[in-house]
Amino acid sequence: MSTHITIGVAGHVDHGKTALVRCLTGVETDRMKAEKERGLSIESGVAPLILSGGARAALIDVPGHTDFLKHTIRGLCAVDLAVLVVAADDGVMPQTIEHLNILSSLGTAGGLVVISKNDLVDAETIELARMEVKELIQGSFLEGKPVVPFSARTEAGKDAVLAALEAEHSLARGKRAADPFRLWIDQVRQFPGLGTVVSGTVLGGELTKNDAVDLLPQGVRTRAKSLEIHGEQALLASAGERVGVNLHRVPFSEVRRGMLLARPDTLTSAAFLNVELRMLPPHTEPLVNRQIVKIYLGTAAVAAMIVTMETAVLGPGEHGLVQCRLSSPLPAMPGDRFVVSPMNRPMVIAAGRVLETSKVKFRACRAKPLLSYLHALQSGKVDKILPSLLNRHPYQPITTDAVAEQTGLPPEKICEEIDRGIASGDFISLGGPGLVGKAAFDRTRERILEIVAQALRKDALRGDLKIAEIRNKLPDGTSDGLIQHALAGLCREDRLITEAGGYLMPDVSGRLNPGQTMLVEKLLDVALTAGITPFTAHTAWRSCPHGTSKRDVEKLLHYLARQKRLVRLNNDRYLSLQSLEEIMDRVRAAISGKGHITANDCNEILGYGRTGALPVLEYLDEIGFTERRGNDRTLVSRNHEDAPLRHACRG
Repeated sequence: MSTHITIGVAGHVDHGKTALVRCLTGVETDRMKAEKERGLSIESGVAPLILSGGARAALIDVPGHTDFLKHTIRGLCAVDLAVLVVAADDGVMPQTIEHLNILSSLGTAGGLVVISKNDLVDAETIELARMEVKELIQGSFLEGKPVVPFSARTEAGKDAVLAALEAEHSLARGKRAADPFRLWIDQVRQFPGLGTVVSGTVLGGELTKNDAVDLLPQGVRTRAKSLEIHGEQALLASAGERVGVNLHRVPFSEVRRGMLLARPDTLTSAAFLNVELRMLPPHTEPLVNRQIVKIYLGTAAVAAMIVTMETAVLGPGEHGLVQCRLSSPLPAMPGDRFVVSPMNRPMVIAAGRVLETSKVKFRACRAKPLLSYLHALQSGKVDKILPSLLNRHPYQPITTDAVAEQTGLPPEKICEEIDRGIASGDFISLGGPGLVGKAAFDRTRERILEIVAQALRKDALRGDLKIAEIRNKLPDGTSDGLIQHALAGLCREDRLITEAGGYLMPDVSGRLNPGQTMLVEKLLDVALTAGITPFTAHTAWRSCPHGTSKRDVEKLLHYLARQKRLVRLNNDRYLSLQSLEEIMDRVRAAISGKGHITANDCNEILGYGRTGALPVLEYLDEIGFTERRGNDRTLVSRNHEDAPLRHACRG
């Protein structure tokens, strides 16, 4: 995890957040003229804080006024710790509760509470404020955290605040350095001589000067021309750091807050988000199906239609699965947290977590497999998520990287579960194409066998089945990688044989009709008559009754070769099994007499020359009867009495 921490300073308007930051850092975060005139923060301000141990943090001072809710959420979207400021003379106020809800909803994991302005009240009032605060934070991420009285005017409590921040910093998880680089843009500025500079917090990974980045959702490829961290030039920005990025050749007019910088080709934008949503107290109005709301995700704010998946209404305090149909796509990732407000009021009514991005609208008629997968994602358990993901698209292999991208799970946990699943036989690795479930793999294998068998039984004379024909009869979406892996395994097990790029099944064929049966007998007679001289389909056709189709003769010769009743040579000539036995006897005798033979010896041995003999000799090599060494051929020293019957099956 990163050691760079971002700390959100939140609380009701005029409770002393900016004064606290100024006291701790010496930085004035209210810089706009309107902020100075009105005496309140409008935009989020950033100030660096160096702790006593040397660790650096960034304090984000967010607006406390309800009118600037959008800026508050943008400021708090990437914080690791929170300082909730409550004025001693005011106590807990509406925006105190709102800000605590926002921080909790966005996954803030630690921090402290500062009771400010304690110089304005007596000790009893401070104690009442402390009691009110402890009641408020009960059950939240701040329960049990320090509650520190503080005065910006006298600086009483400053050391205690810094000590508490030091302690919380040491416990903070921070951002994952192993994640791909992402940065939500919360500030956009233009400088003469530099051009467009955007700022934000690095959510994961790192960015180096001159690195290529994608500007999303526009999909513009640019590069980080220069980097600046808290006013200092830098060569590298790491996870958790606040950084300004000078974008190369990107006009100021084309960039706005709510966009995202990401490592190239790691993210795409989606218009549909399948999420888990929770209604927040103290709001009592329900959220109904197809209601239009505003979604705050990262620094983006977009309108969205809420489509409930399991119930028509989400009442106060209830939670459920919904699809957010966004008015414009967002580059969201699984695990991203967000909050929801009504379209016409600046208040947070719900919070959610992205489970998956989607390209399709939710339909109740297709809900069952989707809901099963989303429930698995809700559990956060990789041993439930991975099988469910594989079952969603069972015939499409998935890689470790794709699982991480689709689920937001850490790659190391995914790899552990994949190794366990492969060892137990639950998953099948296809190598490069990825992973499938064993059940889907077995179904694919059995279906391939059915397809091949049905085709061969339907037409006894048909040749091999090409992979395209097999693919067309498998379920839609079955990947080529899965098909090829299944076919290779079936061939290794001799349940299929491959020929000329197609596939056959041993000992499976259809029945010949009477006319075909008579023609088969004629062809076998032709083969016997030809003796040890290989014959062609044309020669056999000329010996058949008038009107016989030459194509039928070719098919039947292929059929007889597959049935092991003829031998087919690699030049598409044929021999009877009896003729092959005689050839083997002659070759055996010749080699026994002189130790070896060459193709030039075949005129004497077989009665025909080198051109006709070479396919015969190559066939004898193929079945393991002879062995070629240079131009010489010798016998293979093992028993070959049954070789023709075992090997004369090439069709």
